[in-house]
Amino acid sequence: MPGKILLALGDYADNYGTVLQAFATCRKINDLGYETEAINFTALKKSIRRRKLRYFAGKIFDASIVKEKGSMALKKFHKLFHPEYRKGSSTRGKLFSDFRREMIKRSRLFESWENLSDSCREYSAVLVGSDQVWLPSQIAGDFFTLNFVPDEVKRIS
Repeated sequence: MPGKILLALGDYADNYGTVLQAFATCRKINDLGYETEAINFTALKKSIRRRKLRYFAGKIFDASIVKEKGSMALKKFHKLFHPEYRKGSSTRGKLFSDFRREMIKRSRLFESWENLSDSCREYSAVLVGSDQVWLPSQIAGDFFTLNFVPDEVKRIS
């Protein structure tokens, strides 16, 4: 086996495109002979979310962003007040979670940015892949930028 590749994937969203792209990326890299692990960044989500919120706070008067995020807020509102939607969403979430657990190998949990950065040295490379990584809010979140990867570790986009 040529080595291990750590994948920075946004596969936690319950979205078919996101999860299938993460699965296909892992599968293809495995087919090339590499072992893959998707970064378990659960403990870093609050930090990422905080960075993104700062970005959005700076864009509060940008009508296009307010419109986009307003529609997302409306969907969340529906989840809260429509039992059928909430039940279907819960079932869907469980199915996505089961698929991810069975089909996408996770790294160990990284408790801090420093821990993640230090651990990158155990891998041949760190790969990021998704059209979503180029959204300004994702750049502000500073996870998909791979800025945490030490200079001596290869970065693949």
